Amino acid sequence: MKVFMKYTILFLLMSFFALNTLALPGAGTVAREITEAFLEMGGRKAARELAEYGGEKALKETLEKVAKESGEEVAEKMAQQAKRYGISTFKALSKNPKVLVNALDNIPPSLQKKAVLALERNTDEITEAAIKYGSEALEVAARQPGVGTSTLMKLGDDVVPVARTMNEKQFMKLTQYSDEIASLPVTEKKRLLEVLAENPKSIFAATIGSSGGILLVKDGKEMVFGVVGVDQTITVDEKGKRTTSNTGPLEKVTGQVLNYWPVLVLIAVIGFGFKALPASLKAYFKKRNKDRKLKI
Repeated sequence: MKVFMKYTILFLLMSFFALNTLALPGAGTVAREITEAFLEMGGRKAARELAEYGGEKALKETLEKVAKESGEEVAEKMAQQAKRYGISTFKALSKNPKVLVNALDNIPPSLQKKAVLALERNTDEITEAAIKYGSEALEVAARQPGVGTSTLMKLGDDVVPVARTMNEKQFMKLTQYSDEIASLPVTEKKRLLEVLAENPKSIFAATIGSSGGILLVKDGKEMVFGVVGVDQTITVDEKGKRTTSNTGPLEKVTGQVLNYWPVLVLIAVIGFGFKALPASLKAYFKKRNKDRKLKI
C-alpha cells in the first residue's frame, strides 16, 4: 500500500510539472521574440517599461499562465498582438486575456490600434464592457474614444450602430442626452437609437423636454420619444433650415395668455359687466323717480 501511494504521488507530481512545462511550447522563445519586438519598437522607453514589468522572465511566465488558463491559441494571439502594439498592450490584455485577446482579434484591423490605445488608458472600464458586450466594446471604444465605453454601459448594445455611423462631434452631443435616453421605455429607446443610427445629423435637432423625453426633427417632421414637455419651439422650412427658439418664463406666460385669450376676454367682459351693473341700476332708478315727479 505504501509503495502504491508513493508511486501515485510521484505520478501526480510529474503530471503537474509536465503540464506547466507544456503549457505553451517554446514560451521562452516567444518571450524573447516579444522582447526584441518591444526594444525595436520603443527603444529605451520600451526597455525601461519591460524592466519595470519584470523582463523576459515575466513575459514567459505570463504567457505560460495564459496558455494554462485560457488555452494556447489565446496565448499565441496575445503574443502576436503584443509584438504589434507593445508592452503596454501586453499588460492591458493580461487583465482578462480570454475576453480581451479574442475581442481585439474580432474587430476590424483598422480599429485595433485605436482600441489598444483606449484599452491602455481605461483598462478596467473597457474590460468590464468587453465581458458584457465582447468585441463590440472595443469597437465602440475605438470609434468614440473617451466617451464610447461609458455610453455603451449606460445605453446598452443598441448604441453600437450609432457609434458606427456618428462622427465624434455627433456622438459627443449624444452623450449630453444619455441620461434622458436611458430613462426612456425600452422600445422607445431602441426606436430613438435606430433613428439616430440612420440619421446621425438629427442629434443636433434634438430637444430635451421639461417633463423628460426627447424630441427630434427628421426630414422636417417632429418625432417625440417618451413624455415631452417641450421648452423649445422647433420649426423647419421647406429647404430644411431649422430654427430653434427657447421658451423662457415670459414667453411661457405670454404663450399661455395667447392660448386662452377667448376665455380671458369672456372673464373680462363678465367682470366689467358686474362692475358696471350698480351704476346702471342707479341711473335707472334716478330716471324712474324723475318720471314719477313729473306725473305728480
